[in-house]
Amino acid sequence: MVSPILELSKINKSFVHVQANKDITLKINKGTIHGIIGENGAGKSTLMSIVYGFYQADSGTISINGNTINLKSPRDSILSGIGMVHQHFMLVENFTVLENIILGFEGEIVFGKKLKQAKKNLKNLCETYKLNIDLDSIIADLSVGFRQRVEILKSLYRGAEILILDEPTGVLTPQEVDELFKILRSLQKEGKTIVLITHKLNEIMALTSEVSVMRQGEMVGHKKTESTNKEELAEMMVGRSVLLRINKTEAKKGEIVFRVNNLQVKDDLDVMRVKDVNFEIHKGEILGLAGVTGNGQTELLEALSGIRKIESGEIQLFNETISDKNNFINQVVINWESIVLDYKRIMPSTSFSIMRIGLVLSRDGGFYKISNKLARFYLLSKIGTGKQWQSWIHVNDVARAFLRNSKESWEGIYNLVAPNPVTHSEMLKSIVKHANTKIIFPKIPLKIVNLILGEMSQIINSSLKVKPSNLKQKKFKYNFINLNQALAHLSGKSYDNMA
Repeated sequence: MVSPILELSKINKSFVHVQANKDITLKINKGTIHGIIGENGAGKSTLMSIVYGFYQADSGTISINGNTINLKSPRDSILSGIGMVHQHFMLVENFTVLENIILGFEGEIVFGKKLKQAKKNLKNLCETYKLNIDLDSIIADLSVGFRQRVEILKSLYRGAEILILDEPTGVLTPQEVDELFKILRSLQKEGKTIVLITHKLNEIMALTSEVSVMRQGEMVGHKKTESTNKEELAEMMVGRSVLLRINKTEAKKGEIVFRVNNLQVKDDLDVMRVKDVNFEIHKGEILGLAGVTGNGQTELLEALSGIRKIESGEIQLFNETISDKNNFINQVVINWESIVLDYKRIMPSTSFSIMRIGLVLSRDGGFYKISNKLARFYLLSKIGTGKQWQSWIHVNDVARAFLRNSKESWEGIYNLVAPNPVTHSEMLKSIVKHANTKIIFPKIPLKIVNLILGEMSQIINSSLKVKPSNLKQKKFKYNFINLNQALAHLSGKSYDNMA
């Protein structure tokens, strides 16, 4: 009979008001590959983080080979023969493989003149488990699959008999998954115990001998893999019957509503992660983005949502082009709105409103004042293509909207813009007209514009066609509906339709 190497009894763990683990009892037999499955948020990673010493359980016991142990830190777990390969690797990228493995044991190995022996032992481990790793390689030069092997090798070198892998295939290509499975089977053959945390049922069925199922922080069942199937496991995971095969009818695609052209985006390390990406999305269509972690998906989505700046290329939404390469303004808006939303979560009964203000036209400053001066000296010129949309509003209407908000306590997001946006070219023509002058230079260099207007140039050079739908619902009455009306007032001329 196979004896349990790891036993958990009545493990409980809470974070503030959330109980992540509830009375978890689990036995893992020596020399097996034991799967732990559950939906995202089921408590799998928390449970194994307790076993690895990252967290301490609020109550319950952990035993290894029948001996109860107290794991207060990862070092305690390592000394107890437990290793863990995390979903996000814990490696120093500019160190070599060897340096990463001995990190934390430098005194014992380097100063004890045991470095040659350590290197020899690591080579033997690589050969035994077919890891095929060059110990002198720089981590940054290795593929994701090989970095994972380094994490496994690090655990083995530190004496791991129990190896925990948290969602190990989420970062791998199909070929790398196959190689990982070979390594894990080799480890099992040599007597190691593998704990595989995943939510991928195909991997559970292909690799494990036993599987435990978690749901909403609780352990809901244990199964021999050979005596169960994906349908049963899926039902245990979610608490209801699940259809794993769905017949889909082909969707009817409408017109193109979203287009990305030659998009290039850098990551936080200034590495180009998105290179000349092109795609289209039709109305009524669902587009999936697939790829191994670290291949630019995050940077792409951040760029599409305005969180990350675009190096080159353009994004078109309903035929409106967004090609802003410097997202300072976007970032400011995001940061401010996130603060408001945080307070909203803390104080749900309090009214909160977010006022998104367009290009404000005012005599006292901003775009109009500068542009009007430039126009009088025949220096006003087009920026960019001139086709970018500009959503404007008169400062008088901004003030009136804020006053109404303060009296009525509006709730939600409001676009403070006039209902009639114009193109950049139309804006310039109108300013020149009301200044009784003309445009001599058709276009001026963007660097000069940036120097004169500062961060405001980002607003001018970007394209944004915004509708004040929520203001319309509030039956807000503008004093200045069209651009010529607003400019006439700013230039001191008569205007009509004042409220």
